Amino acid sequence: MAFRPTFCPNTHCPTRTHTRPFTYQRRGYFRRKCDGRTVQRFSCRSCAQRFSSQTFRFDYRWRKPRLHLRVFDLFVSKVTMRQMARITRVRRPTVERRLLRIGSHCKEFHRFVLHEAGRAGLLQGVFQLDELETFETDRRLKPVTMPVLIERHSYFVVYGSTAPLGARGRLAPHLKKRKERYEAAEGRRRSGSVRAVRECLSEWARVHRRGVGMHLQSDRKSSYRRLFLQAAGDQFGSHTTESSRRRRDYGNLLFPINHTLAMMRDGISRLVRRSWGAAKLRERLEVHFWIWAAYRNYVRGVTVRTRVTPAQALGVVSGRYLPEQLLYWRWPEWMHTYGQ
Repeated sequence: MAFRPTFCPNTHCPTRTHTRPFTYQRRGYFRRKCDGRTVQRFSCRSCAQRFSSQTFRFDYRWRKPRLHLRVFDLFVSKVTMRQMARITRVRRPTVERRLLRIGSHCKEFHRFVLHEAGRAGLLQGVFQLDELETFETDRRLKPVTMPVLIERHSYFVVYGSTAPLGARGRLAPHLKKRKERYEAAEGRRRSGSVRAVRECLSEWARVHRRGVGMHLQSDRKSSYRRLFLQAAGDQFGSHTTESSRRRRDYGNLLFPINHTLAMMRDGISRLVRRSWGAAKLRERLEVHFWIWAAYRNYVRGVTVRTRVTPAQALGVVSGRYLPEQLLYWRWPEWMHTYGQ
């Protein structure tokens, strides 16, 4: 199938504001040294910007074009970045750059899918919210919370975020001294749990089907109901709670979200307890989460016995994505205008 660009990659081109129609001209070919592919060149007739079909691909300007597919699988397989560098025989900063680029792409793609599903009125059902607790650098002095929102029946991950928590109490003398050093350098550490939960619920309210009540299930944390009422507004449907002390088996109302958080700990190396792989920076943990969320929603089946993904089960996408399809184009909307 011949490649045909549908927009100019130059963000300042007049055609990007729809003031002029986009037209292009073919400008020959070139052969890539890294993989030997022949690539078509183009030029925009409006701004004279030159580009190629490679400009639209996710591996644009990468010298190791298929490395991102290898590290994508490793990022969701509980492998640390240093071990990825050893396995793939590259430097650790190379893996770190892939983390940032793949994570931002996965988040952008997921939000685009949510936006399209919201416009079509596809996002509805019963949703569950809970917070996973971890830490960055120091388990006692720098705890972190990760609220995650999913759809109960399909296990579709709607949104997730990270926020700091205050340092633990009853600290040993040496930990108190270390805490004082942290506060002198970074300021007092305050809880961001309310902000992170509000962000998850606001994102859900933004894309939820209008005219249909929003139904939430969570544990009995006092702030959840207030934040849910603020986010839902006139779309409030119901809020069902379950004790967090109840045994977390299949009979528990919150089994889907508990199972999802357990899968996160099993797949994201930064969430493994008591190991060298613990997160050093909260921001990198959130980027890593979006890689796992994209894998969970669009690549992996709901269970190991089915190929139907959570996104398919909820009806927000028509088919299952392979990693090479998910990481083929640079712009998420390009997947829908040009195909997977």
